Parts: sequence; structure tokens; C-alpha cells
Amino acid sequence: MRILGNIIWIVFGGFFSWLGWVFAGCLWCITIIGIPFGMQFFKIAKVALCPFGTLVDREKYIRSPEEPSAYDEQVIPAYVGIRLMID
Repeated sequence: MRILGNIIWIVFGGFFSWLGWVFAGCLWCITIIGIPFGMQFFKIAKVALCPFGTLVDREKYIRSPEEPSAYDEQVIPAYVGIRLMID
């Protein structure tokens, strides 16, 4: 059933969805800053091509309590940088 669902999906627009995600990923990978975003677009493209039967494992993307949060990694340095530019 997965194979039949994926074939129908590809024929009725899945290929163009995949092509769009790959194109967006290539555009984002042009710059060094955009490479992490481009890599995520490629992961989404894999699911967009064959969504039936694809397992999305959320557990490996959840941060452990020991890891710094996004607030620690992005917001605080941005705030300090803006304050240094103003002063």
C-alpha cells in the first residue's frame, strides 16, 4: 500500500513538491549561514517525495536538559551584540 500511495503521490504533484524543496535547499546552501537551513530543506524534500511509510523520529531532535537552549545560544548573544553596537 505504501508503494501504491507513493506512486500516486509522485504522479499527482509530489515530484514538483520535492523539486521545490530541493531547489530551496540549494539556494539556502549557497551561503555559509544558510547551510543548516538548506540541510533541513533536504530532509523535508525526502519526506515530500515519498511521504507514505516514512518514519519521522522526533526523539533524536529533542534537546537534553544539559544542552543550552535556543535562548542561550541566539537571543543573549544578539542582545549583547546590539548593545555593543549602540554603545
